[in-house]
Amino acid sequence: MKKKILNITIVATLLLVLLTTQTVLATSTPSKTYNSSVDFLSGVYKNISIHDNGFVISDTPGSSDTVFKYNSMIFTIADIIIFGYEGNTDLFVYDSAGQVVWQGTLNQGQSQSLRVAQGVYKVSGNEKFTVLSGDPIAQGVVGFYSMDKNGYGAGQELYTYVPILYGSCRFVVFAFEDNTDVLVKNTLTNTPIWEGTLNKGEHWAHASLASTWITVLASSDVSALTCYDQSYYVPSTNKLWSGVEFYTYVGDTMNWPHDLTVISAYDDNYIKICDSDTNAIIWEGVLQKDEFYVQRYPSGANKFVTINCDKVSVVSVQPWVSQTTDYHQGTYVPDVKGSGIGREFYSTSLTGGYVYILGYTDNTKVSIYNLQTGDHIQDYVVDKDKYVNINPGNGIWKVVSDNAISIYSGFGEANAGFAPVEFGEAVIPQNGVWSAIFNSEQDDTEWGYISWDANIPTNANVEISVSTSTNGVIFSDSILVTNGDEFTLFGRYIKIDVQLRRSSDGESPCVSRITVSAKGPEWVETDKSDGYGTMIPSNAHSYDAGAGIVFYWDEKQKDDGVLVVPEEFFETYGQLTVVVKSSNEYRKLIITHPGDYEITKFIDAKGMTKNINMVWIRFDANPV
Repeated sequence: MKKKILNITIVATLLLVLLTTQTVLATSTPSKTYNSSVDFLSGVYKNISIHDNGFVISDTPGSSDTVFKYNSMIFTIADIIIFGYEGNTDLFVYDSAGQVVWQGTLNQGQSQSLRVAQGVYKVSGNEKFTVLSGDPIAQGVVGFYSMDKNGYGAGQELYTYVPILYGSCRFVVFAFEDNTDVLVKNTLTNTPIWEGTLNKGEHWAHASLASTWITVLASSDVSALTCYDQSYYVPSTNKLWSGVEFYTYVGDTMNWPHDLTVISAYDDNYIKICDSDTNAIIWEGVLQKDEFYVQRYPSGANKFVTINCDKVSVVSVQPWVSQTTDYHQGTYVPDVKGSGIGREFYSTSLTGGYVYILGYTDNTKVSIYNLQTGDHIQDYVVDKDKYVNINPGNGIWKVVSDNAISIYSGFGEANAGFAPVEFGEAVIPQNGVWSAIFNSEQDDTEWGYISWDANIPTNANVEISVSTSTNGVIFSDSILVTNGDEFTLFGRYIKIDVQLRRSSDGESPCVSRITVSAKGPEWVETDKSDGYGTMIPSNAHSYDAGAGIVFYWDEKQKDDGVLVVPEEFFETYGQLTVVVKSSNEYRKLIITHPGDYEITKFIDAKGMTKNINMVWIRFDANPV
């Protein structure tokens, strides 16, 4: 039988309530405590990792053997360019064998360029950073969007690079909000290149920058495109690499063919492509999930474009229809959710090119499907920190995996892109949810107490709400609750919903215990006229009052007493009344549910601790 604690001694935080109301609250079961991995695994959760000491928001896509917690796995042809976003950022670069190929320190705005052999590398830092790979310095003739330190395709502080000039080139800044103040400057000399204000959808472009390190600072989020050739996915105005609204530029480098591809991630997706300068409609139509539209520009376009969608889509500027092979280019492919690390991707490819899959977990299964026909092409397995080429030839593909992966798609050389960062907000969940339902096995339970233990870093948050139900299916509107405070809800079932949010520096809170309890009966003030019924002898260690009711003193009234009330008592009687006396003060308790009720000394109206010296009990056939 569960123990119902009718503790008349209250903790200091409730003393003020007691002295004000003269009512002693009795905490009682039904109650439930979650404080072990078994308890937490019994709940329902998303983006949550459960450990022996509690649960936290899920972390990186795979375990890392590096020195620091901030990591990025990259594929490169020749260059690794690291940009620092914080002071004293210590960095290591590892090859695929785990050997250190470079280590050093960068401050905010500084960069480090490395020339390496083609392959997969891991960059690790004690602070956030970004890394550009491919061969933008060694080769040039590349296209890519910058990435901010949180893995987004837009931000208010961006560090990037433009290579040598080759044919028609553009460096472009796109604004996502009205009245966005923008400063573009040479990072090395701190010399302004342009400063001005852009409204939503507007852009600033420069056609003659060459081999320049660039800083972009803005009052609201902006994207920065290095279009010195094509092959890039377009960030949406939500900063992710998928979304419903996009601003981009389709170039005309050497009058080579360019393809603008829009892929729908959902059914019944109305899409409109417009000329950003004239608002003229280039194409509009409805796509179903996994359908796509390609706007071909056989001789290039030199056109600014706006794409609006009803539902989430992915947009790329990469050749695969107008030219099916022998176009040197490449880019990282975002997943459908809009980061660069995930389990579902859309990728195009050229004959003789590559679709490299980068693994974060051993024995990751990868499947590739023809997006045009839906046919399953082949399955592959990739291990942690390794890569495999799954390119079946020219076409457009859907790639799915059972663990997180990233993808680099291209042909030959002359390609570049910012690598997805494992710590990025676009990759790592910033929020996690956990919930559980507890059945009190008593109809119309009055719930009223909740408390929890949690380690909450600065700027992180734990928010808990509760709701109740009579049938465990339909629940009341949830209410937010405060740790240790009371609330009032009625129902046989109670649902606990926990939401975790990371801190600004990426730390997750950890919840290690949650206890929820029903309200117990209340001790109320009474007088000596209520002091009647069966009196428990003061010199007894225990006393059998009949009908299954047994009272135990720990030590002849000096300490705690326990009143045992079995279920069968209520087969005959409606309720049990308990009256206690200390000095000249009387308290009364009405019990309507079975349990073991603990009775202890209490605090009187003057704040003095009083031992109980008399106890009366009486059986009431008809509840009052």
